[in-house]
Amino acid sequence: ARREPVGWTDCWATGSGGSLRLVTDATWSSFDADAYLRPRRGGGTSYVKALEDTDARREPVGWRDDDAFAPGEGWAAAVPVLPARKAAGLHAAMARPVMVTPASQLLVPSITRLNATWFLADFGRELQGGLVLSSGGGIPPGSRVRVVSGESVQRMAAHSATGAGRGGSPSATGGDSSSGVVGDTWGFDFEWTLRAGAQTIEQHQYMEFRYVNVVFADSLAAISGWALRAWRVEYPWEEGHARFDSSDATLNAVWELSRYTVQAGIIDTYTDSNTRERRPYEADGLVAATARGWVQRDFAWARHSHSYVFAFPTWPVEWQQAPAQEVSRRCLGSV
Repeated sequence: ARREPVGWTDCWATGSGGSLRLVTDATWSSFDADAYLRPRRGGGTSYVKALEDTDARREPVGWRDDDAFAPGEGWAAAVPVLPARKAAGLHAAMARPVMVTPASQLLVPSITRLNATWFLADFGRELQGGLVLSSGGGIPPGSRVRVVSGESVQRMAAHSATGAGRGGSPSATGGDSSSGVVGDTWGFDFEWTLRAGAQTIEQHQYMEFRYVNVVFADSLAAISGWALRAWRVEYPWEEGHARFDSSDATLNAVWELSRYTVQAGIIDTYTDSNTRERRPYEADGLVAATARGWVQRDFAWARHSHSYVFAFPTWPVEWQQAPAQEVSRRCLGSV
């Protein structure tokens, strides 16, 4: 049976004017966001992700930023629920809090129009986060837009050979036949439905991507005023912990690619890759935690993941030997 959404919040917000504590209590109101995010199970990798076919017509207008917003239909009094297990022994994670950069602080991607309804957005570099689509109100209500994100741009010839998927391809309607279709190997392919008036649709789940195809269902919506941005999430990164430079440009580029991978592709646990998995495994620690330790002096991040795999080991016998090696490496690296 489907569980009702539950949760509990106890956080401190600190600014120049002092601190504010926010604790879930009976004065809070709750709304099941699944009503408009419309999550569905997506495939493409070993990680079964929740894709969001958001329908903005079902979203309570103003709940994000209108101080005068009053909860109405679909809202109910919040019922604070402590974690059922070890509720009395809650403690902070060993890893540092992740950093979230809002879309307003990130660069706007370059956007290329491929034909009357297809667009290609390029954020210039891989990032880990979610998309934000804004419309000034000129888009007809009920208009649909398909969003496909990925880490590569396929040539049209290769893409057409395997089928264009939902919505066809740019070349099918006279677009650029050489490039422009985002590779969706990891399955981040979803559809959003817009409502009347100015609006912003913000993705809830995070993903890893650089390129995005925005495909409108009709040309009228495509020529209306709209903008695409992204929010980013990553583990804190300290500049100056490691440096490399040589007289070989290729070698320098390999260094920067490797360094940026362990900066931008990590949150609070080591994984095989957040594009395809979302939990730590023992062998991942030998690779990801070791690589991160070469360029950062924060060993609490690795210990946080170690504590999980100690408590919840995976089945391969040889993997269960990896944590001992990891502990040894961390001890040697932190003295």
